Amino acid sequence: GLAAWVYGTSNHVHETNRNIQAWALDAWQNGATGIVPWQTVNKSGSALKEADQLGLFIFDKDDSGETVVRHSMRLKAYRDAQQLIEYLNLLQEQRGWTQDQMQRFVNQYVDLNAQVNKTNEADAGTSAYGRLSASGLETLRMAAAKLLEAKK
Repeated sequence: GLAAWVYGTSNHVHETNRNIQAWALDAWQNGATGIVPWQTVNKSGSALKEADQLGLFIFDKDDSGETVVRHSMRLKAYRDAQQLIEYLNLLQEQRGWTQDQMQRFVNQYVDLNAQVNKTNEADAGTSAYGRLSASGLETLRMAAAKLLEAKK
């Protein structure tokens, strides 16, 4: 009944967005309820011109001067992670698998060994998953979907 949220930072713009997906999946498979990315809003709009690790939501002006919110492609990675985890939650419920069984299922497809990079002692850190492949994440998603469909 305990809800645990893992605090951290989104990947740098020059790094793969798979790190976000792996971070969420890693937290979930170890019992977390969710993840909490540090500071996601770039209010100045500067993230449209220069890389901003924290700028997932970017305030900008449209042609008429109205404020609009643009988003980074990293936001798609958060959505993809949420959808994969929803598949895994459904699969766990459908099959009656324990957390340990789910962890073994996930580990068949993806390598979630992480390195946490911190800029200083107060920094929550940014997880990097160097051995995680896009094909592994997709294969995991497809395997979960296939098992869900097979049970119907």
